[in-house]
Amino acid sequence: MTDAHDKIRDAVTGAPEEPPRNALGEDCPVWPLGHRGGRYYFLTRAGEVLDYSARDLGEAVIDSLFGGNVDWLIREFPALDKEGKPSGNYRVVKVRRALIEACEQQGAWDAGTPLRGPGVWLDGGRLICHCGDRIGVDGEWRKAGFRLDRGIYVVAPALTRPAADPAPIEAGQRVLSMLRGWNYEWDIGPELILGFAAVGMLGAAPRWRSHIAVTGRKGCGKTELASSVVALLGPSGHDLVNRFTEAGLRQDLTGQARALLLDEAEPAAGEQSRVEMVIELIRHMSANDGARGVQGTAGGTAQRSSVVGSVYLSSILHVPLTPQDRSRITLMRLRPLTVGAEDVDVFDRVLADRAELHLLSPG
Repeated sequence: MTDAHDKIRDAVTGAPEEPPRNALGEDCPVWPLGHRGGRYYFLTRAGEVLDYSARDLGEAVIDSLFGGNVDWLIREFPALDKEGKPSGNYRVVKVRRALIEACEQQGAWDAGTPLRGPGVWLDGGRLICHCGDRIGVDGEWRKAGFRLDRGIYVVAPALTRPAADPAPIEAGQRVLSMLRGWNYEWDIGPELILGFAAVGMLGAAPRWRSHIAVTGRKGCGKTELASSVVALLGPSGHDLVNRFTEAGLRQDLTGQARALLLDEAEPAAGEQSRVEMVIELIRHMSANDGARGVQGTAGGTAQRSSVVGSVYLSSILHVPLTPQDRSRITLMRLRPLTVGAEDVDVFDRVLADRAELHLLSPG
């Protein structure tokens, strides 16, 4: 059955692509990516994607592309002094022409090329764990700033990496016991929260990503629960956000594959359309490559966005959901916390548990 599946897949998708190659040589720390509209695109030594015009490509810009380490340039394009001996520098004009020519060889730059930042990705059947400055591929940690089959993995601020050893089952049981500290309408509430966190940690890797919406009156501990989920997710999730718009989320989250947590996600007077637009964004984040869009800018250029991951919503009122949204977003209600004489300091306990969740998260 597996062989038949592989044959069907190859017939549909074609043979696997050749690994991307650097037009300047495999040992060159800068990757020419292509050209478009008189601009030349590069993956810099530092791991950023930048573009310049031919006029821009002077010595200062070239030094910047190579992160100040110009040993490769001096070796490949040595400048000579009046006596014909190496001067210890490189030939700027020759380097500029080589950079332009290499971009021309790459062809037109595709503005839709995925620039992948922090999170977990699936690329050519491999699980890619992007932790900002280092990226886990095939069991090894590589410096950010390289190309794979489906995207370019760019540098970002460093995040905590997963633990070298996975957490034991007792750690999962401990997390579940902490999540039972809230008063859920359903008995399986703690398991649903833990399940959301598990899917959220996998970022863009699952073919289908589920979301959850937690509601309840004041005093149910909604924000405390959401903050505890943030602690559990660790670097796999964003910080809790309580003021947001669909456009702002698209702009801020593009290129990342981490769980998103939104507090106070109910519409205020005259703001229902704002929440509805966010729900539509979440709907498209559920499958495949997530919510991908393009819109015009004041400068007359197209701005692309790509948002993927699982979303946690917290609100007093139910967010408005259509039938298609209900197949993607699990609705769950919290009841008021019951505080007995033996558990008066319930929020002190929650804070202590949250500190422990931070420690358990990498495992």
